[in-house]
Amino acid sequence: MFSNIFVCLLAAATVVGARAPPAPASALTPSLTPFHTITTTNVTEVGVALTDPTMIFCSQPNCSGDCYRFSLLDRPLAQCQGVIPNPFSSTGIANPDGGPLQFAVGVSFTGSACARGVVLLPKANICYNLSPTGNGWARVSGGTPSA
Repeated sequence: MFSNIFVCLLAAATVVGARAPPAPASALTPSLTPFHTITTTNVTEVGVALTDPTMIFCSQPNCSGDCYRFSLLDRPLAQCQGVIPNPFSSTGIANPDGGPLQFAVGVSFTGSACARGVVLLPKANICYNLSPTGNGWARVSGGTPSA
């Protein structure tokens, strides 16, 4: 009798243990890399002043690897923007004048919907690592303080 119970328990434990683990939650974590040390492949988009706020997207964590800069001021609100590199592993808002922004910026993680499913960057002038990677971004209403 006990051997039958053991076999049933072992079979149940095998079935429970065979389930795939849940997907990790999307995470946006600040990098320890100083933001002012980031270099980008493209200096700036045409017509963007060096004092205008821009988004930086990088292929590697800690705002390293191939990094690209995109203007923030001319983007419509709540519209998903494509990005290079796609996917990206780290990002940040570059705000050279250091003042608060009159809008917020969110990133979408690979596998989530953009622009409805964006996670807002809490502060400008900080590099954030993404887990999993990101695949888009949107400028949204709200505000963003500078670090």
